[in-house]
Amino acid sequence: MVTVSYGDRMGFLRRQAEALAGEAALREWIVVANGNVGLVRAAGLKPVPRMVELASNGGSAVGFAAGLKAALDDPGNARVLLLDDDNLPGPGVIDGLLAIGADAVAAYRPRLYWVEARGIAARRTDSCLGFHLFDLPGKLWRRVVGPPAVRARVVMRSAGYGGLLVTRGLVERIGLPDPAFVLYADDTEWTMRAGGVVLATDLVVEDMDRSDDGGPGCSRCGAGLRCRTRSGCTTGRGTRRSSMPSGCGGTA
Repeated sequence: MVTVSYGDRMGFLRRQAEALAGEAALREWIVVANGNVGLVRAAGLKPVPRMVELASNGGSAVGFAAGLKAALDDPGNARVLLLDDDNLPGPGVIDGLLAIGADAVAAYRPRLYWVEARGIAARRTDSCLGFHLFDLPGKLWRRVVGPPAVRARVVMRSAGYGGLLVTRGLVERIGLPDPAFVLYADDTEWTMRAGGVVLATDLVVEDMDRSDDGGPGCSRCGAGLRCRTRSGCTTGRGTRRSSMPSGCGGTA
């Protein structure tokens, strides 16, 4: 299992460690210290992880690529579970993901996969940042009659890193996350290469960090919004760039 940590988020990381302590299916825990090596070393984590130390925070793609490489350098690791440092897996999540047996399986994160879990049509390829005029009738209908029920299994076009289990064979086929994205949508672009991700709605991973819900400094504002918009447009067109504009570094 690989967790990527950045900044002073040791409270989240300690809670994650506590949740993992009783997981018999956990063969090895790797923590990527993405520019916060001293903080992770001093956190006193139990179980004690194997650390991958990055001197500076190069973004989420760099962190998860480093963690995947470290995990798959060990020939005994046939599958790797990825977690953000604020992800809190529920009991039995790891065993449940392993039992599904697909190349890419995502645990249910209610704040991230609410739409997908209900089988609502995926974003249209010609939408503008997820908005499309032809989606309005369906949205209005759901306001009136309520949302559809959650489905047990859904195949998604893409997924986030947190709560995603991938096989060695898949990573060998699609490669590692693209560091050119720096921030936002690097997970989308990477998982789109997989050709489908199974969402298991009965296996829940909670997001402990709620700072993205809004307020001062949220990543939907300022430079964060610019990076999110840029990367979202890139993946929405289904294309990749060899380089990205500068000015979007600094967080993972």
